[in-house]
Amino acid sequence: MDFTVIEDSNLNNGVKTKGMHATSQLLLLCAWRTIKEISLLFGELIERIPVVKEKSQGFLTEELLLTIGSYFMKALSQIKHRGAFEQAYIGFTKVCLTLWRCPIKELADLPGFWLEEMMTEITTASDKLCATRRSAGVPFIIQALLVSEHEISPASTCFHAAMSQLLDLCESSEKSSISKIHALNILRSLFRSTELGDQVNSYVARGVKIAVLGFNASSWSVRNASTLLLSALLVRIFGVPRSKETLTWKNKMTGRIFFMRYPSLYEFFLSQLEIFDSNNSNLEVTNASELTIFPVLMILARLYPSSLEGTDSNLQLSTFIKYVLNASKSGIHEVRILAATAIASLISRESTADCVRNLFNVLDATQSDNARHGTLLQLSQIIQTWKSHQYGMQPAIQNHVIFKINNIVPKILDLNTSLVVKESILKLAFYSLTSFGQHFNLKCLMSAHSLLEALNDSSKPFIYTVGDTNLKVTLVLILAYEILVSAKFLTTSEAMSSMEYQDWFKKGVNFSNFVLGITRSSDFDQIDTILTFLFYALLCGNEVNVELSLPKNECEDLNALVVINHDFNLFKYIFSILKLSPVMKTEMGELLSCDTFCRQFVYNLRKLVAEDAHNLYKHKFLAVLRFFPSALEAYCDNCDKLVAGRCSLDDNASAFTYLSKSCFGDNDDSVTIQALHCIRAYLSIQKQKRKQWSQKDFEDLCNILFANGCVLDQTDQIRYAISQTIVENYSLFLAFSSPIDLLNLMTTVVLLSQDDLTPIRENIAQILGTVHESTRNLELLLEEFRNNSQIDSLLFAVAASAWLLKDIDYDTENEHQENVFDKTDMNAYFEEMVLAKLAAFHLSEVCSNSGIINVPLPKIISQWLINYSNLRPNFGNTLHDIFDLVLKKFSFEPESYLLLLLQSNLKCNSAAKQIMSLTKLKYVRLFCDKACKSQ
Repeated sequence: MDFTVIEDSNLNNGVKTKGMHATSQLLLLCAWRTIKEISLLFGELIERIPVVKEKSQGFLTEELLLTIGSYFMKALSQIKHRGAFEQAYIGFTKVCLTLWRCPIKELADLPGFWLEEMMTEITTASDKLCATRRSAGVPFIIQALLVSEHEISPASTCFHAAMSQLLDLCESSEKSSISKIHALNILRSLFRSTELGDQVNSYVARGVKIAVLGFNASSWSVRNASTLLLSALLVRIFGVPRSKETLTWKNKMTGRIFFMRYPSLYEFFLSQLEIFDSNNSNLEVTNASELTIFPVLMILARLYPSSLEGTDSNLQLSTFIKYVLNASKSGIHEVRILAATAIASLISRESTADCVRNLFNVLDATQSDNARHGTLLQLSQIIQTWKSHQYGMQPAIQNHVIFKINNIVPKILDLNTSLVVKESILKLAFYSLTSFGQHFNLKCLMSAHSLLEALNDSSKPFIYTVGDTNLKVTLVLILAYEILVSAKFLTTSEAMSSMEYQDWFKKGVNFSNFVLGITRSSDFDQIDTILTFLFYALLCGNEVNVELSLPKNECEDLNALVVINHDFNLFKYIFSILKLSPVMKTEMGELLSCDTFCRQFVYNLRKLVAEDAHNLYKHKFLAVLRFFPSALEAYCDNCDKLVAGRCSLDDNASAFTYLSKSCFGDNDDSVTIQALHCIRAYLSIQKQKRKQWSQKDFEDLCNILFANGCVLDQTDQIRYAISQTIVENYSLFLAFSSPIDLLNLMTTVVLLSQDDLTPIRENIAQILGTVHESTRNLELLLEEFRNNSQIDSLLFAVAASAWLLKDIDYDTENEHQENVFDKTDMNAYFEEMVLAKLAAFHLSEVCSNSGIINVPLPKIISQWLINYSNLRPNFGNTLHDIFDLVLKKFSFEPESYLLLLLQSNLKCNSAAKQIMSLTKLKYVRLFCDKACKSQ
């Protein structure tokens, strides 16, 4: 969409106006901001200027006030842009407050009339109102009218009338779905309103009933609006959620208090559970009429028994337990999950032991997979909930759980049950045993290992399902942990003399063989899982070699490597207990010292990476590789024989060339990060061996670090890895880098010293040996470059000139209009003017002392300056020519750069005259005049 300003010779004294290019984004932005400012302005005017009946200077008339009110009503009922009607709501609230207070009766009655008019349009499902976008501005109209009335009149007559009418409308079976959608959206807005406070509490019970029954509506739009209403009510009742992952105790309430506040909900919830229970007898509930069980179980999961329960009321939570237990047999998977969450909250501490025993008895007797799965989920939730309780679980019930699990796990894994049930029993066993400080016994471990072998048996193919994949991932994770951590416990137990142990021993199942077996398979999920596990196991056990470990903030970021969307909680739990394992350091030390395992492991994964056209394994392979010094060295030194993806290397290719081509060429940030850490690890190994470096090696290394665009365009983790590599090998860079690489090195260090992330700035400060505040670090770095004997004066002068000239762009005059919504992150630590002034000062010092003003720049350096600073190719070839460009850029503030132009042993007569023509500061003109006469 283009809009060109019309050229008019009568405008601007006959000078033609330049055409302006406006995008649809710019038009939208200007339109809604105009509406926003108009609405806010109207609100301020009405709030501050008195209203009179007759026209009078300095006052608002009744007619004008009615016009403004009509504007707001029309805008809020028709505009669909959220930013516009949210700001219009602020102005309209001020209008309503003014009208409610107005002594003129006609005006004071106007808000009530508007409310009645809007309720009529909602009831009749008027097509003037927007039924999408959560009714757009309609809820804001009602909210502004009712909130303003509540401020003026505590009785709130209109509020109670409107609430009753809206609730009746939602409960009516005769009204259209459009009317119900508007009513539900308005109720949601009112229940969320903080201004109404306790005023809405008396309507919460009816609102909950409406939201629950709305789940059974035939219209999808009504069901969607009901879920949004239920969400608002849960926040109103239980508070804002403290955690997105789990329910915290601060977002729960005792059943006694809940049903004392909303007693009608007790019988309502009971009736809904009874209806579901009667229809659930055949275990095949799949119709939409049973969806009300979802919100009921969600609310019950937020209630817990009180110590005073039953003392002053018959409304007890224990009544719901039998219905929730029966819900675990449902044919709907999500119902079974919600029932498990609810039962863990409903049972009291005193009844936990009996409930757990009964559930294990049910598990032994049941034949249905749905019932087995639901029972296992409930057991898992109860155990996890009560082990984290301040009192914990009683020792007797802990022993019972351990005994039953050791007996049930092999039985269920050997049965012809669904894969989901097998996954659930494994998780139950693992969570329970590890929380009690126990491990799988030999029989459980063998059953789990046999199941994984059966799943991977190519002669007995399984139909690929989500359950199949999830079970394999669960098996690999749990077996990897148990084989790694509990191996020593098994060998020291009485099981060594048993036949089972002899069979297990003959299979040669240990951690290294288990890992090698997985890497020889072709199952992506299993390989991905074992690599993730191995990475974090090595990370947790690798305290000796600090150089190869990640920073703390990266250790905590599990998302850095876990890309499988199966059970993130299981990953998180296993990696949390890996850190606490006392044998982790020993086991990982033995693994790293096994040269045979290291080389075989790298060989297996090298083949996978070579055949991997989509980089599924490469970043995790590199992440693990850097922990194996001997394998990493062999991998890099023999990379001429490797083929990675689409990248093949000749016989003379170095390790850095391989990493550069195979990793940075893929445009995959995760691969780049791990490649940089591999390079750091390899450099560390070579430094320890005092290997002589070749110029080719460092050319390849500099290409990796500096030749992939501006360092500030990289992600946080890539910049961190680059800063670590530079700091750890700074002296080597100075000794072996070419002139262009030195220019890139100085520029990268300067940019990273002003990075937005504190760890990166602190890394770069290590070059100086001490950490100061950002500006002081920058000043010391430039001084270090200027005084360093390994950096030529001309190179430093060119680098300083580049920092002064950076961002000169002759072709982006209207670029900011193209993408008005594209905003870059602001870096509060990057000071362009500070860098420019420091660069100007040091540049003048270098030029005054070395006499390099008129020395022609080598062609390769001139080209670097052109590319970095975006200069025209014909800018010149000396520093004298560069000064003219600097003067042009900073002509708006020439006094800051006189030091550069007048202290550089430069014939600057023309430059000083140019400054005199540009500046209006008297003392600057006198200084320039004096400089010209002295020459």
